[in-house]
Amino acid sequence: KTLRVDVASDEEYIHVSQVALGASIKDARARTTLTLAIADDAEASGVREGRRHTLCTLTPGQCEQVGLDVVLDASFVLRADGANDVHVSGWRQTNEGIDEEEEARVMEELAMEMSDDELDSDDDEDEDEDE
Repeated sequence: KTLRVDVASDEEYIHVSQVALGASIKDARARTTLTLAIADDAEASGVREGRRHTLCTLTPGQCEQVGLDVVLDASFVLRADGANDVHVSGWRQTNEGIDEEEEARVMEELAMEMSDDELDSDDDEDEDEDE
């Protein structure tokens, strides 16, 4: 079972947040694996489905649902391999109202803060060694 999700990369992104087995189990011992391939990579390389990434493997009675935090800004293909149905949930978010320059500035500030924190922790370690 395959599902292609088209994403307007400059205008929106998709957040995949939950995967669960369907209500009716066809095979109580069968594993079902959900994989993802970026559609643009597949088309660019000429490969039919592109490089696949495993998101989760579900097994009835053991692991029937998984929470995910996968955000994509390119079209992609989901594929479920196994006897049982899976249900995928998430949401589509537009980039409307997001100022790219402001976002870049904030990300740069966060990166600098993280670097400063790392330097501070290194200084603390140096002081401990000097004592």
